[in-house]
Amino acid sequence: RARTLAAQAVAAARAGGDPTTLAACLLAQHHAVWAPGTAPERLRIAADVVEVAERAADDEILLEARLLAATDRLELADPAFRAELDEFLRLAAASRQPRFRYAALVRRATLALLAGRLEEASQLIGQAEILGEECGEPGVRDVRYDQGWDLLTAQGRLAELAGTLPEMFPDPESVQARGSRAQVLIAAGARDEAVEVVAPLLHRGPEVMPANHQ
Repeated sequence: RARTLAAQAVAAARAGGDPTTLAACLLAQHHAVWAPGTAPERLRIAADVVEVAERAADDEILLEARLLAATDRLELADPAFRAELDEFLRLAAASRQPRFRYAALVRRATLALLAGRLEEASQLIGQAEILGEECGEPGVRDVRYDQGWDLLTAQGRLAELAGTLPEMFPDPESVQARGSRAQVLIAAGARDEAVEVVAPLLHRGPEVMPANHQ
């Protein structure tokens, strides 16, 4: 139903002729169709948003569209995602909007992690956390934790998280929480303790332990 309503809103906005309204409706449609396997459709919608935003000279919507397009291309394993992301980063650097500068810092940190530039990644992760907290961006803590996990893993320091994990999860006995604790224990060389942590999960039916903390 959300998909249908979004399509109707886009059609009405096209008929109305206001580019800003149309761009907003297209963004809503992009989110409404977001599901596994819809990246090609979403990418077409993002391209429409870019075109409309440029016509309306709306930099904020253009930034959102560029970031969405980069995400869609990455999901499709399209090498062009990097050029799309670079364009977003360029626009975000010139933006006065803290939330876009925060989003750019997070993506730059991810790129640094992927490239093995760990010291740079650490600095960017810290900068992103500070800016995200300052501008009240939701999910800052989760992003900081996820990227910090990846950084410590790459540095061979995951064992340092021992004893800190329960506070990271709303339910410390969940599959995700227990799986993460087990990984930390394994990194610390405590394999027997890791087995004890995951043992209760073997009796939870079809649930599957995550391959990582995410």
